[in-house]
Amino acid sequence: MLGTMPKPSAYTPARWLQIIQDAVRFRDTWGTETVRLDWDAASIFGVGRDAPESRYDLMGLVVVLRGWTVTEITATKIVTSNPTTGRTLSYFRKPAAAGQCLLWELKP
Repeated sequence: MLGTMPKPSAYTPARWLQIIQDAVRFRDTWGTETVRLDWDAASIFGVGRDAPESRYDLMGLVVVLRGWTVTEITATKIVTSNPTTGRTLSYFRKPAAAGQCLLWELKP
């Protein structure tokens, strides 16, 4: 879906391509497990409707990945790793929030 929609105006072409690549890699590797653990779409694909690149509190996992690799997923967190440095960060599940929408709801 993301790969066929027009690029939202909030993103540069390079940034949008990175989001699509991260989303596809995440779906292909972890999609089934994400569904099994009942992660919601906002936690994975959420962004701030009015400021998608500024509201970190509204960003879902694929928007914050920026090329990092998911190494573990549990019911409450997803662990990511920088493929160059090996540094890890944990992304914790959060409820949908006011002002949040899904990537595919952004306007071109």
